Amino acid sequence: MLFGEGSLLSHILQINGDQTCIQGNSPNYYAVLFVVRLFCSLLAQMLRKKMRRPPATLALMRTLPSTPELYQYLIQHGTPPDEVLDDLSAETQSLGGISRMQIPPDQGAFMMLLTKLISPKVAIEIGTFTGYSAIWIARGLPADGHLICMDINREWTDIARRYWTRAGLDGKITLKLGAASETLGELPDDTPVDLAFIDADKPSYADYYEALVPRLSQRGAILVDNVLWSGQVVDAEDTEGDTSALREFNQHVAADPRTAQVVLPIGDGVSLITLA
Repeated sequence: MLFGEGSLLSHILQINGDQTCIQGNSPNYYAVLFVVRLFCSLLAQMLRKKMRRPPATLALMRTLPSTPELYQYLIQHGTPPDEVLDDLSAETQSLGGISRMQIPPDQGAFMMLLTKLISPKVAIEIGTFTGYSAIWIARGLPADGHLICMDINREWTDIARRYWTRAGLDGKITLKLGAASETLGELPDDTPVDLAFIDADKPSYADYYEALVPRLSQRGAILVDNVLWSGQVVDAEDTEGDTSALREFNQHVAADPRTAQVVLPIGDGVSLITLA
């Protein structure tokens, strides 16, 4: 204890059994003044060391909490969805609760810009739904780039096909209906994947990841959706199947020495993964 009765400082200042009075005419004045200055200097050094690196929790708080007003501002000052995407979003919303599987527009804009930066010749989407995310990705492709979409639901992907045609992108996108694990296995071994987006059944995330990493080009990246799962991944009481699968997947990726990754607080949480 540094301060108070019985503290280190009070013991230092105790002389001949009496508490020293620091006065200019005291014979102990200079000794006490030296001790106090030394103590203050040591204390200042301790505080500087503690402040040199902020606590991890403080650093985490730099991520702004979203509000409806702030999110609207974010959308207004980013690349907005056009009429095709807005109409597709409206039709998807009419499907009911399942429409929550559609990514938000800010995530779409991020994915389009990332696609432009990578300039992939081969891009893969696992889990296409009604095709909203595929449009964003395809719009970022170079002239010789192509997107392969994998899904198992014909009803939803029929909607996707209509809007791909309307967007003038049906020549840039190939749809493969069937189990993605089988479709991935059918890809030529000598075809590197430059970009992949995983947004399908959560228990299979690790399998898709393991199928993609060996195929990933040196400049390539894997995007994985829903990795924060509405915050449920940190709720120890939530042991529901998808939540547990996402926790296990996140840990699997974090422990993989082959890759480097960051979890972004976009949409429902997006992991961006590259080769290490």
